[in-house]
Amino acid sequence: MLLLNKKIFIYIFSVLLCSLICSCKTSLELIPISNNVPTLPVSGVVNAENGSLFRKNNTILCLSDDCILELNKDGYKLKQGTLIESTSSLKRKIKKIDYQTLFPSVTGSFSFFRMLIPKKFYVEDMTFSVKYFDGEKLQDSKKGHVYSYYEDSQINFYGVFLPFSPLYEQERYLLSININFRDGEKVVIYSTGLIGKTVYKEQTLKFPAKKSKDLESASRKKYKIQQAARHELWKITTQPLNREILKTVKPLDNMARMTSDFCFTRKWILNNGKLYSRDVHLGVDYGVPTGTPIYSILDGVVVSSGLQELYGNMIIVDHGLGLYTNYCHMNKRLKKADTLIKKGEVLGEVGMTGAATGPHLHIEARIYGIPIDYRKLDCLPELFVVEP
Repeated sequence: MLLLNKKIFIYIFSVLLCSLICSCKTSLELIPISNNVPTLPVSGVVNAENGSLFRKNNTILCLSDDCILELNKDGYKLKQGTLIESTSSLKRKIKKIDYQTLFPSVTGSFSFFRMLIPKKFYVEDMTFSVKYFDGEKLQDSKKGHVYSYYEDSQINFYGVFLPFSPLYEQERYLLSININFRDGEKVVIYSTGLIGKTVYKEQTLKFPAKKSKDLESASRKKYKIQQAARHELWKITTQPLNREILKTVKPLDNMARMTSDFCFTRKWILNNGKLYSRDVHLGVDYGVPTGTPIYSILDGVVVSSGLQELYGNMIIVDHGLGLYTNYCHMNKRLKKADTLIKKGEVLGEVGMTGAATGPHLHIEARIYGIPIDYRKLDCLPELFVVEP
C-alpha cells in the first residue's frame, strides 16, 4: 500500500478506464473534444464494449468498464457503473482524475466515493447530491459540498460519504458530483450501485416506576421540535479539522457490557405492563457506572450541548464531511457548544438522564442525518491508502 505521493501519473491523450466495482479504482483523463470521438447513439443500450468515450454536442462522455447507459429520445439513463460528463475543449489541458468507491454498500453502514485530483487543475467548487431508490420510486435524497480531506505536495483527496439507512427499503443509489475548475471546465460524475440489506434483532425494555413516570410526562411535541432541529444540524457538511488522522478511539475505557446493539427493534414497556412505544435503536448502548468518563472518538467541534427529551444530557460533535457523533444520557456535560476537541478528550460523564433503564452511554453516528453503526468508522484510515 502506497500513499498518493508515491503514485506515478502518466498523462496521455486518451481515456483510461478500469473496471469500477466496490473498492475498485478507475483512472479518467479528460481530453479535448475532437472529431475522432464518436457521437453517442440516440437509442438502444451503450456499454464499454461499444467504447469508453463518446461525445454529445459539446460534452465528452466517459464510461467506466462496467457502465451501462440506456438511451432514449430524451437523453440517457445510467443503469450501472460510473459516467463522467465533461465540457472539455481543444484549448484546455488534459486533466486526470483517479476515483474509487470504497467499502460495501449495505444498510446501517456507508461507502465512500474518493477522487484524487492534481492541485495544478485548481478546483473552484464541488458539490454533490445522492438519491436513494426503492425500485423506481425516489425514497430519499441528500446534498452538500464536497471538500478536500487530505493533500500532499501534488494531489488533493476529495470524498463523499454514501450512508445507507437501516430505516427504509432502498434498492440502489445514484450519486452526482459537480466539479467546477478554475479554467472554466465543468465536470459531472455519476455513479450508481445496489444496496445490500442487513437483518437486525428485536429487544424488549422494561422501565422502573420512576422512569415510567418520566416517560409518560415527556413532551412528544418538544421531542419532535428538538428532533427536527437535530436533523437540520446534521444536514451541514463541513471541512474536517484534522484531514490526516481519522482513526477512531474508544468512547469508554470499559466497553465489555453492551446492553443494546445498533438497530435492535425495541419495545418499551412501562412498569404497569403497558406498551409505551416501539422504535428502532439507532445507536449502541454500553452499561457502565454513573460518572464514567466519555471520550470523543474523533477530532471535531461540539455543535450542540444540552438537555434533550428522551435523550437526556446530549452532546453532538461535527467531524466534517457530514459525519456527526452523538453522546447521550450523560450525568454531566463537560463541553459547551462551539468547543474544538481532540479525539480521546473527555466530553462528559455517564448517567441515566432521559429514557434510560440504568446508567449507560448511548452513542450514535450520523452522516447527513442518516444513522449508521458507529463501529463501521474503524475503516476510515483506508481513505488515505492508495494501492499501486
